[in-house]
Amino acid sequence: MGDEIIKWIDAGGTEYQLTGQPDIDVLFDREGFFMPPVSFVEQSTPVQGDCGQTPLQEGASVQRLTIEPREIRMKLIIKGNDPASVRQAIRKYISAFNPLRGPGKLQIITPDNSVRELVCWYEDGAQGQENRDNTGQTFQMIALVLKAFDPYWYSTTTTSITLTQQSTASTFFPFFPLTLSHYGVFGDFTVTNDGEAVAYPIWTIYGPASNLRIDNLTTGEFIHLHDPINNNATLLGPSEYLIIDTTPGKFKVEKNNGTPLWQQADPGSSMFGFAVGDNKIRIEIDTPTSETKVDLTYQTRYLTI
Repeated sequence: MGDEIIKWIDAGGTEYQLTGQPDIDVLFDREGFFMPPVSFVEQSTPVQGDCGQTPLQEGASVQRLTIEPREIRMKLIIKGNDPASVRQAIRKYISAFNPLRGPGKLQIITPDNSVRELVCWYEDGAQGQENRDNTGQTFQMIALVLKAFDPYWYSTTTTSITLTQQSTASTFFPFFPLTLSHYGVFGDFTVTNDGEAVAYPIWTIYGPASNLRIDNLTTGEFIHLHDPINNNATLLGPSEYLIIDTTPGKFKVEKNNGTPLWQQADPGSSMFGFAVGDNKIRIEIDTPTSETKVDLTYQTRYLTI
């Protein structure tokens, strides 16, 4: 582990450093921090011969690959000056990992100063194995097991891009110099996903706007929202905005007043993400004004710390 710092951020946002603390530490006995489990759907493929199909060939072909939920296993030592202070520390950390409050985040700062987070639930290990090996007057060992149903580590840095009418884009990282036209193409730019998995953006479009189309020209995927009867009908009026959240499990296409707009999506539209590497993005909006604006945010995802 070297000089790594491991923290737990509970469901309420309270942060607990687990490494190198007077009342807790993580021992060098852990599992699950690197590659998550992988499963395959496979199919044996027959070989075509002169007399038709012969017995199945050796091996199989992969039909689908799935990244499965992961388990994180850590051996913790909870410490105190006496049995009373040990018991107080146990209560403190049991409360921090309480699954009834919802998931928390396991955060790790690696020796190269990368910071990544994994959304986890407490699963097992804190029942308390009290014996000569795990329990003493000034310590209690706990073999903690956390479950990450989303198996990807996330960067704690959110990339943000803002596009406004007749101005350059305002970004946190990276920087895209973009200008918006009065009709049609709203902006052409490249998003570089330097993670190890698809990154799912959240788009916020501020009106007025009509006939909105966002294309990932690299993957061929798109989102196109417009009135199916009148293509030029206003999609968003002044002071209205639309949120398109493409995060799996959180899909949303909704105006600020709560009106869902996915029913105005063209057939073939998809809640696409950014593939690993460069993604050429085009945004088209008819008749934007100085009030029209597009915000884009996303987090990079990784397989390992």
